Amino acid sequence: MSSILKVAVVGASGNTGVAIVNALLKQCFEVTAVTRESSTAAFPSGVSVKRVDLTSKASLLTAFGGQDAVISCISQAAVGGQDIILDAAIEAKVKRFLPSDYGIDCMNALDTKAGQSLEGKAKTIQHLKDLAQKHTWFSWTGLAGLRFELLGFDMVNHAATIIDSGKEPFSASNLATLGQAATAILRHPEETANRTVKVSSFTTTQNEVLELLEARSGAKWKINKVSGEDLEKLGDEKKQAGDPLFFALYLQRYIFSDGANTAWKDGQTDNRALDLEMEEEIQDTVSRVLSEYSSPILPS
Repeated sequence: MSSILKVAVVGASGNTGVAIVNALLKQCFEVTAVTRESSTAAFPSGVSVKRVDLTSKASLLTAFGGQDAVISCISQAAVGGQDIILDAAIEAKVKRFLPSDYGIDCMNALDTKAGQSLEGKAKTIQHLKDLAQKHTWFSWTGLAGLRFELLGFDMVNHAATIIDSGKEPFSASNLATLGQAATAILRHPEETANRTVKVSSFTTTQNEVLELLEARSGAKWKINKVSGEDLEKLGDEKKQAGDPLFFALYLQRYIFSDGANTAWKDGQTDNRALDLEMEEEIQDTVSRVLSEYSSPILPS
């Protein structure tokens, strides 16, 4: 498989996009930031910027011409709309495509309400599989890392919602790890072709995160305990009412409930194969996130 040098990042001004762009620049990739026509976002020196109509294949083609890879970092709300980006990448003969897929491994969660809520992502993965079979020059890689979010923690009021015992282990990734992983995928194209790569920065529990937050904030937090079953019922009510918060509740139920068994064990991630170096421990990540947020945390 030929090497990858020129990379277009769609949605490059978002948190995940910025982390990936910075990681690509460190590894000397030629980076093009693809943003909406109305965007006023600024990018580091050395980044080519293409402002396009993200709903127009013809407009996207002007940004994808000559690119070796396209990385999608569009928002969660728009992940069902990746097909036009993918179709433009195929027409431009882009060799590698990374979909916006930085959370749970949705293909392994389709029997849960959290996974079923990510139907758009699952359809994109299936579309990618079909295209890779049709075009021998094309390949794709999903990146599952569960970006670390303080779901259930109210940073303003120092309140925490703990699911079940709070002792269930879960694996998560900070932005630096996701950026490193996306870059490493492009540096290891053969080993990562046509599959979902799994990475994590650390494995922790809700109780450990709460303990760290209390230690770093110097305050005792108010704790509200809720069962996973009750949380799912609340998610059902939110969904029926048209409240988008339902997905965050389903996600907490999927990750944090006793017996969830979502934490990746030794040998289940691609950290070692991708030569990932962890820049932060869980303690450092919690301290940084605590300093960054001044309002209750909700998923982006």
